[in-house]
This record gives sequence, C-alpha cells and structure tokens, in this order.
Amino acid sequence: MIRHIVVLTFRSDATAAERAAVSDSLAALPAVIPEIRSYSFGEDLGLTGQEGLGVVPNASYGIVADFETVADYARYRDHPAHQAAVRDRIRPILEARAVVQVDLP
Repeated sequence: MIRHIVVLTFRSDATAAERAAVSDSLAALPAVIPEIRSYSFGEDLGLTGQEGLGVVPNASYGIVADFETVADYARYRDHPAHQAAVRDRIRPILEARAVVQVDLP
C-alpha cells in the first residue's frame, strides 16, 4: 500500500472561501479516481503549540491518500481532475508544500 502525505501552507491572504474551495475540489476526487483507496484531508486544528519547539508554525492543511500500488498513485497524480484541483484551487493560495510517499506493509 502506498500512502501519499501532503502538507500545505497557504498564503496569509488566502480567504475562507478559497480554503473551502480546496476542500470542495478534493472531496470530488474519490468519485472520479477509482484508484483512491482512502482519502482524508482538512485544515490544521492548531492543537500543537510552538512553544519551545524552535520550528516554523504549523502548516495550514493536510492530505492523506492511500493507493494499492505505485501505478495507482501515478494515475491519481496525473488524473485531470487532480491536476485541475492543484492548478485551480491549491496553487493560487499556496505558500509552501511538503510531500512524501511511503510504502506501508
């Protein structure tokens, strides 16, 4: 199983409507990309404080997606609906992004 983990930091001027549009566009993906086995996403709850950590503030948003195979992940990554969500909803408000894919036993 391949787990795809994305952490997004939105620009400080991103509006509530723009952030909601990210969630709306991501919510539509499992219906059109059958390779998605599990899909969860949402805005940071701000539960972890930064006191004494000496690190940058929490990111704005997280996405976790599971796929059976690397090929399934690649179909998701390259799917036009996913590409549109990234291009039209995420990139316009994106400040920073971190991504990792891990192979789960």
